[in-house]
Amino acid sequence: MASSMFLAQRRWFLSLPRNLSNARFFSALPSEHPVSVSGPQNNVGPESNKFKKASSAPSSLKEPELAKFSAIADTWWDSEGPFKPLHKMNPTRLAFLRSTLCRHFRKDPLSARPFKGLRFIDVGCGGGILSEPLARMGATVTGIDAVEKNIKIAHLHA
Repeated sequence: MASSMFLAQRRWFLSLPRNLSNARFFSALPSEHPVSVSGPQNNVGPESNKFKKASSAPSSLKEPELAKFSAIADTWWDSEGPFKPLHKMNPTRLAFLRSTLCRHFRKDPLSARPFKGLRFIDVGCGGGILSEPLARMGATVTGIDAVEKNIKIAHLHA
C-alpha cells in the first residue's frame, strides 16, 4: 500500500518542490495585517472584515497560551527544540493525510504534487510545519494563527 511506503521513507516530503507561491499565512491578533507568500492576488487586508469577530460569543483564545506560543515562536523550525515531538510525528501525519486525501479526492498518491488544484486551510498553523509540505504537494494552503509572530516565522521559512 502507498501509505506504508511513505511511512517507511520518513523524510519523503523533503524532496518536494520548494516553491511555496501557493501558501498564505494570516493572523488576526494583535493586528489584522496578513503576511502573504502568494503576492498581489491576496485580497485580504486590514480593510477586510474576514477576521473580525462576527458574533458576541466569548473568545476561546487564552492570553497565557498566546504569550507562551509567542515566546517560543522562533523555535518552530528547530527539530530539537520545544516542537521536537511535532517534528517527529509530522512525516507520519503527512503520509496519513496524503494517503487519505488522495483516496478521497481520487488523486495519485505517487505524484510529486498530488494536491494540485486542492485548497486547504490550516487553522492554528503555528510556524507552518503542516502548511509548508502541503503547499509543496501542490495544494493552495492558507494558514491562520492567533499569534502574529508565528505567522511571520511561517512566512520567513516558506
